[in-house]
Amino acid sequence: MNELSFFDCNAFIGQPSLVKYFPERVTVPVLSKEYDRLGIARALVTHVAAKEYAPAVGNDLLRQELAGADRFSPCLTLMPPLTGELWQPEDILDELRQRGALAARLFPSLTGHRYPFDVRVIGSICEVLETARVPLFVDFELGRRDEADWVGLYDLADAYPGLPIVVIRPGGRSDRGLYPLLTRSANVYIESGGYWVHNGIEKICDVFGAERIMFGSGFPYWTPSGAVFHVATAAVSDSEKALIAHGNLDRLLSEVNL
Repeated sequence: MNELSFFDCNAFIGQPSLVKYFPERVTVPVLSKEYDRLGIARALVTHVAAKEYAPAVGNDLLRQELAGADRFSPCLTLMPPLTGELWQPEDILDELRQRGALAARLFPSLTGHRYPFDVRVIGSICEVLETARVPLFVDFELGRRDEADWVGLYDLADAYPGLPIVVIRPGGRSDRGLYPLLTRSANVYIESGGYWVHNGIEKICDVFGAERIMFGSGFPYWTPSGAVFHVATAAVSDSEKALIAHGNLDRLLSEVNL
């Protein structure tokens, strides 16, 4: 496993309100120690407070916590603009630049930030991100048996074909909604960590290509060791594993034009 260089697209820093798998508050040293143990080289990081409390607070805490930590890159959490809880769309790219961020994230579910996942609600955000090709990570906070908002994803991918969209933890019952999405929308990718489908990685590589899936762990909400094992032991070629482990995320971030 150590021969692969992993770049985690789905990591958090801070203290979750409900401790499930990891007992400590996640700081940069704690995250580094855990990732050294597992052979994870780098990560895109979101602050727990941006998910569980308020994006404005969490994004500011993220900047403070990651200061000087070149190994970890910030992923900012966004919100629909009309309630005035965060930046207006015209300010988003400036905020990304100032904070050294190349990626953004949404938590639209009823257990998250509770807004409709609809282009009429989030379209102004997506339009701005598309102009700079900033990857948008969409997290419905899915468990093994939950379903993503497939219709919302179809509409979003159709409306913004130049926007890279990464579906976080697509779940174990996702293929009948996921395959049509990947077929029609070349701008959509999935995280590996929550894709609990028997031979799922192998089938995605065979049908769509290894370019459509990227490594993610969900740490500390989920254990990263299983996510690493899932990719490292997949019955795909070494070159496909390298794309999944880090190559696809590296490419997406290299294409950001801020």
